[in-house]
Amino acid sequence: MDGNITSPRREGSPAREVEKQINTGSVGARDTNDRASHGQGGGGKYATGEETKLKLQKEEFSCGTWNVRTLNGDGKLEQLEYEMTKYKWNVLGIAEMRWTGSGEMLTEEGHKVWFSGKEKKHEEGVGFLVHKDTVKAVVECEPISSRMIRIQIAASPRNVAIIQVYAPTSDCKDEEIDAFYDTLGSMLRKIPKKDIKIIQGDWNAKIGTDSYEDWHGTVGKFAHGMTNDRCERLLEFCKLNNLTVANTLGDHKNSRRITWTSPDGRTRNQIDYILVETKCKTCIRPNKTRAFPGCDIGSDHNLVMMTMKVKLRMIKKQRAVRVKYNLDLLKTDSEKRNEYAVKISNRFAPLMELEDVQEMADQFTEVTNETALEVLGRRRVMKQPWMTREILRYTEKPPAIEAANGSLLIDENRIQERWTEYVKQLYNHPIQTDESVLRELEAGGPGIVEDEELEILRSEVVRAVASLKSGKAPGADNTPAELLKEEEEAVDMLHKLCNLIWRTGEWPKQWTQSLIVPLPKKGDLKKCSNYRTISLISHPSKVLLKILANRMKPQIEAVLAE
Repeated sequence: MDGNITSPRREGSPAREVEKQINTGSVGARDTNDRASHGQGGGGKYATGEETKLKLQKEEFSCGTWNVRTLNGDGKLEQLEYEMTKYKWNVLGIAEMRWTGSGEMLTEEGHKVWFSGKEKKHEEGVGFLVHKDTVKAVVECEPISSRMIRIQIAASPRNVAIIQVYAPTSDCKDEEIDAFYDTLGSMLRKIPKKDIKIIQGDWNAKIGTDSYEDWHGTVGKFAHGMTNDRCERLLEFCKLNNLTVANTLGDHKNSRRITWTSPDGRTRNQIDYILVETKCKTCIRPNKTRAFPGCDIGSDHNLVMMTMKVKLRMIKKQRAVRVKYNLDLLKTDSEKRNEYAVKISNRFAPLMELEDVQEMADQFTEVTNETALEVLGRRRVMKQPWMTREILRYTEKPPAIEAANGSLLIDENRIQERWTEYVKQLYNHPIQTDESVLRELEAGGPGIVEDEELEILRSEVVRAVASLKSGKAPGADNTPAELLKEEEEAVDMLHKLCNLIWRTGEWPKQWTQSLIVPLPKKGDLKKCSNYRTISLISHPSKVLLKILANRMKPQIEAVLAE
């Protein structure tokens, strides 16, 4: 998707305002400016920019699905909005919209429509009608095909992901049905595991009362009629993905189970279903999950609604705490310095017997930080009266980051994934090398000294530690350089650890990790490229890196001198 998708706005009543138009389709006699089209058949995601979370623990969440047969005509969308005023709802999935292209639009009532259809033909088509009170909770909406569309709702304590489908009819070939379920399964696996997953729509399959015993746990007792051949594929998909058919759980009369009636009124079936993860089964309100035959939009299908109230416990995310120690005490308080020296010496002594690189590095980090916190304590943070609102504005985390395809990312995990992707591209750039020089080095050419068997000397460690600058931010291990420079025991530990790494070639995990700090520059702060990235690496790892650099320097100079 090119460009940013801004929040919908309305200028002038009663005309609908187009947000952005990239690929134009038509909706019957409706003016083409009534819709915004973005990409083709799932070619892009639409993000709202800002969202407010629905509090599912305190509020009920109601979603539904309705095969309207068509919204391709004047007044059809307005009629749908009118019918929905009779109910309390948040999100309505729509099947057989018969709109072309894909995009989003704001209605006169303030609700919002996302849709995905074929490029030219007014056939099939799916979409969502989101209530105006829920629009701000939409994180993104992704059109997948003319039979499938996905939306993500920001909620507390878990986001809600809904996929609206329109399954192939019984006239379609088995290959087309298999492709439909393969695509659906692929989309389901892409949804974050912590999200509440809902798949709803017209499945064109009959789940009968006879399926309860064979598919117990997937189907409730209160289905309708007898199972048909197409049902087997649907139930297999539900079982494989741990899904429960929500509108078979409540004991309703037949008129509230039936979702489709034939034109002559003689045949009535239940073919529209709402599937929910089995682990969220207890959140469903069966008495409010049923078909609503009173709605009329000229369709042979009935509206199906589900109400749920999440009963999940709020889990606080544990984050690593970076402690700033009161390092000034090492210089100003001789008693504290002596106390630190004694305790660190006693705790390092048994560690000198370790031979495993990772274990020794873990113990070194743990002992150093625990002793510093115990003896030196935390550094008091002084208030900065010179801090202005303008400075604070630049230090705040941006509300959203732009993905590589141009869509806005709001979810914290996805923002972190985007930064990881950007930094990898930034630092892992290809380097052109002269392979002839490398081959000469491998063959031991002139000026090359074989020092693989020479262990690292303590004097090298002392020189490397002394060259570390004080007052610099620590890396992922949170070990300041001052704690390495003050005590001889720390030098002894590093000497032993560096030689273990030298012999084994194995680096401790925390020595290979970096903390990336993005600092904003000028320009659009939604773009990662408008940040300057600073990499904070472990101070103990710098000791070994400096030793390696000092050993390589004379050999590199000898080669370059030729």
